[in-house]
Amino acid sequence: MLVITFVSCRGGSDVRDKLIGKWRPIKSVEDFNGNGRIDPNDLYKDPPLDDFFVTFNANGTVIVIYMNDTSEQTWSLERNNTYLKMISTSGGNAGMIYEHIDSLTSTSIILKDTSGDLIRWNIWRKQ
Repeated sequence: MLVITFVSCRGGSDVRDKLIGKWRPIKSVEDFNGNGRIDPNDLYKDPPLDDFFVTFNANGTVIVIYMNDTSEQTWSLERNNTYLKMISTSGGNAGMIYEHIDSLTSTSIILKDTSGDLIRWNIWRKQ
């Protein structure tokens, strides 16, 4: 059974300091039962590849490595440091990611994406 503790992310420099570094997405969870929380009734999916890394730099850039493709993006915290915004303008990866920070520790982050029909949580571990 997976137990997850949700914390509020309000301290700007604390949130920023915890994000800086190299991360690896490890799980994607979709809220198929519609209850708005992660539980055993939801589908747990592993990312398709082991070579997926995201590195947040202190200067506001982020390097995304997915398979053999590397893109540089920008990142910022918004809405009282509770949302992570990543913008890419490079090649086929152009677009924006805007996700709620549901949980953040020095070793893990849970991002909540509500842009689709189902709520999706993306769980990352610091490398």
